[in-house]
Amino acid sequence: MFRKRRNFCGGRALRHGFPVFFPGGFPDGQHHHLGATAQAYRVVIPQALPSTTDATAMPNREHWLTHVAVMLRPIFSRNGLEIPLRVRLGVGALAPARRTLGACYTTCDRMGFRHVTISPFIDDPVMVAAVLAHELIHAALPADEGHGPRFRAAARALGFEGRATEVTIGPALRSELEQIVGRAGRYPHAALV
Repeated sequence: MFRKRRNFCGGRALRHGFPVFFPGGFPDGQHHHLGATAQAYRVVIPQALPSTTDATAMPNREHWLTHVAVMLRPIFSRNGLEIPLRVRLGVGALAPARRTLGACYTTCDRMGFRHVTISPFIDDPVMVAAVLAHELIHAALPADEGHGPRFRAAARALGFEGRATEVTIGPALRSELEQIVGRAGRYPHAALV
């Protein structure tokens, strides 16, 4: 028999609850249970990092990606872009070809989230951060933009070079990404071979 539990996001009742732990904890200090469909809610990109977050002990890839995405917010804001709050971040297989480094699914799921997936074949933290920034540009723009003129202008403003469909990091962006990665700590992932 399954008990329905109410979660903290929208008061929606979910089945198959399991504990989810947040770095800063919940306001009431309790552990909350979310269903499998809402599990990814914990990787929503917050406006700022909690003061208790220990960057050297990221428990998984999704927390690391979220930490980096939060630190990318000021760079995006400086260039007139806003990273949406309702984005789920993850690492997963994208295509049989290892050329695909990331994907942003710009159409929202049933809960109103966009999804960003990073390739499991890369583990260089600066490259992962650059791919994340590239995909977050997609998330920040309208769903039908693709690699069109607004995307190209935003990518150039952030510091990407080369073709819009590639992740070529310019020197200024590389410097900022290296600082972010240094603060985020070790990327807790080993590339698939």
